[in-house]
Amino acid sequence: MPENVNSSGKSRENAENKGKKLYLAVDSGGTKVAAVLYDSLFMPVAVAKSGSLRANTTPPALVEAHFSDLINQLGLEKGARVDEVNGTYGSNARKMFADFLDVGELSFLGEFKMGLAAAGVFGDGILALSGTGATIFTKNGGVTAAVGGFGAAVSDEGSGYWIGREAVNAAIRDSEERGPATRLTEAVISFMNAQIRGAYEPPFAGPVIPTGSSRREELRKAVFSIYRECDKTPVMQIASLVPAVLKTAAEGDGEARAILEKGGRLMAEQVVSAMRTVDAPAGLPVVLAGSVWRGNPVYFESFKMALAENGVENVIVVPRFEPVIGVLLTKMHGEGVATDTDFEKAYEGFLYRI
Repeated sequence: MPENVNSSGKSRENAENKGKKLYLAVDSGGTKVAAVLYDSLFMPVAVAKSGSLRANTTPPALVEAHFSDLINQLGLEKGARVDEVNGTYGSNARKMFADFLDVGELSFLGEFKMGLAAAGVFGDGILALSGTGATIFTKNGGVTAAVGGFGAAVSDEGSGYWIGREAVNAAIRDSEERGPATRLTEAVISFMNAQIRGAYEPPFAGPVIPTGSSRREELRKAVFSIYRECDKTPVMQIASLVPAVLKTAAEGDGEARAILEKGGRLMAEQVVSAMRTVDAPAGLPVVLAGSVWRGNPVYFESFKMALAENGVENVIVVPRFEPVIGVLLTKMHGEGVATDTDFEKAYEGFLYRI
């Protein structure tokens, strides 16, 4: 059975106060970063959310801008003492924290442990992570495995990027009359047009887009806009289409619904593969993580159905908090400190809802 931090006998109020020590929890994803600066009683001093710090999805200038924004929100000045920075972040972010702050210890908890901890799971388990990218992590005894997560250049099956790309391709097929009609075409045009800054210019010397206002021309113009310089990379812009796909599916569009159903099945297939790799027992909890699950019942139900069809009846766990709070919960669990109503209220802005 998963062990929950609330099972501890020690209260947070009775935790040893170690003076004015500060700790920083970080969750740096492909689209955004979340951070919590907290004290020895695990209470927030400052919280921040900004754009991604990942060099593989974000241009260097934007990484710098996002880091500066994050630091400003946290109220930290150059050389400020932070006793520990812990969580998930890349080597570039690690260097920025080390150069800007006086850090006692730079630790890396990782997406897997953070995600499980956010659901109160501190041992073996499976994490079905689907955000900009998607990866299945699993641990059973001393054996760990990761399935998927090969990045946008390959596929990232079932991820936000995968869903957005499938939607754009469905819209292209529709507009060129070589695929089913879908309202995704209008959804993609509307979303992409909102991203355009300034007059349109073709991104390369190629076929000239004719003047006019046909649906095909509007889509072509909208899709090519992702290659313009702006505050999001093409991968981030495509992944950001997920809410539009959810809305279109909810309105009854068959193509949009089919994409979400397929995405859920692909995630389930990867879970089954991960379980087989570590010989996982039926009782191992499957914890959800990432933005794609939120408000996405079609995807979720397809995922559950595909697991059942493969004979998997593991308990699916929706975490209480966003992964960044998993850093605090891991530390609290290690010190035998329980959560309480004050803790829940203090971090209600980081509650995880699907």
